[in-house]
Amino acid sequence: MWKQLCAWWNRAVRDRPYKPGALVGGYRIEEVLGMGSYGIAYRAVHIPSGRVVVLKQVKPSLRRSPKGEAMQHYEQRVLAALSHPQMPRWLESFRHRNDSFLVMTYIAGPTLEDLLFEEGAALGELEAARLIRQVEPASDLYALGHFFLFLLYSGYEADENQPERSWEEELLLSPEIRGMIRRLLQIDPAYGSVEEWLADLNAYLNAKKEQSNR
Repeated sequence: MWKQLCAWWNRAVRDRPYKPGALVGGYRIEEVLGMGSYGIAYRAVHIPSGRVVVLKQVKPSLRRSPKGEAMQHYEQRVLAALSHPQMPRWLESFRHRNDSFLVMTYIAGPTLEDLLFEEGAALGELEAARLIRQVEPASDLYALGHFFLFLLYSGYEADENQPERSWEEELLLSPEIRGMIRRLLQIDPAYGSVEEWLADLNAYLNAKKEQSNR
């Protein structure tokens, strides 16, 4: 019963979103976009410039949890490492009272998260490789490796009766893609540059294209 009461308290009181019109830092909240596993997303306006942005707040109930601010810091790293017109960019992070916020660009229309989780799209290995090729990575190849895995897991269906396993055990990947991810995640010797990784990715895509043309 105590766990049920704590869950109700977090949902109804601690994790209640800021209301539209609330001022958070230099931003005015316009709309609550949704609530995810670790955070609350808002459409907001940067008051000095009038720019529309997305604010992501760590749920107050997760402030001291590894699933809270640590996840937000990880998301910041990933966003800062990627560059694509259809992907949000990290702008800044700040604290308001005891809450931690991440600010990113606002893109109208469905997002990648909507495609994967709301519409249930499942990307195959080749589709994931083609999508990630469209991203202009900066220098954080480690974060890019996690983003690649995120895409590949979209087609994975977990067995609730089976204990959690490593990604290499759960995903059926070709040796080329597995090798790339191992190097991106620095399990094997890391890539020396973005260009070195792109050479491997392009070789994989070109080989797949040749196979389809036969």
